[in-house]
Amino acid sequence: MTPSHRLTQYIRYGLRPRPSGHRSPFFVQKEKIKMAQKKGYELLKEKVPEFRSSWKSTTIFIIWFLLFLVCIVFFLWFDRLVWYGAPISQLIVALVCSAFAYGHMKNAKRYREKYGELAYRYFFFHFIMPIFATWNACMFHPLLIGGKALL
Repeated sequence: MTPSHRLTQYIRYGLRPRPSGHRSPFFVQKEKIKMAQKKGYELLKEKVPEFRSSWKSTTIFIIWFLLFLVCIVFFLWFDRLVWYGAPISQLIVALVCSAFAYGHMKNAKRYREKYGELAYRYFFFHFIMPIFATWNACMFHPLLIGGKALL
């Protein structure tokens, strides 16, 4: 493609010339399609290298489960501590989960700039694991509450 033909295309389609070294939009779109084809655990293994090892995956699950159990123990302790403890403890853990989610959204760009290719790995351990642990604990908390069933 000649430079004048490329310039004509830029003018006709409203495209701006990209500096050399940038990937073409077609290549970026092709990468997105490849990423969309990878699902679930395969994509996670690509982004967080620790999931490629079964021992490390098991360790990650154990750490997640311990975070989950800390939340459940907090629920059991706080529910018996005060009157109306169940909704108060649910609110506290939901606020902690929301704080992690807010940090997740607030720090995404900073993590990409600081860690580059390994950003998702650090992001996963600092934000995603605590979010999943607290969120799942909040979902299971109603099963722990005793008393007369409302439904």
